[in-house]
Amino acid sequence: CIELAGVATEFMFYGYAEEGLADITKLDVLLKGLGFTQKKEDSQVTWSVLNTILLLRSHEVAQAKLAEAISLGKSVGSCIHIIENNINDADI
Repeated sequence: CIELAGVATEFMFYGYAEEGLADITKLDVLLKGLGFTQKKEDSQVTWSVLNTILLLRSHEVAQAKLAEAISLGKSVGSCIHIIENNINDADI
């Protein structure tokens, strides 16, 4: 899901994702390395994309604040702080 967060976010905001092929290819290589069949790989990638979109949608406030912090050049520590303060433990 982490590998697909960028492509999922792009799809959520724009309705398409131009830069996601490399991320999906990395996931395919990982799953092949784990011995997954092509059918199982496809199923796992689909599940991962859907799960990632669900997670991102359930934390839209944190995602928006994080995107703003990143665009302002905030430090990684500041970004972690934003995430921690905007995601309720009960939501995880």
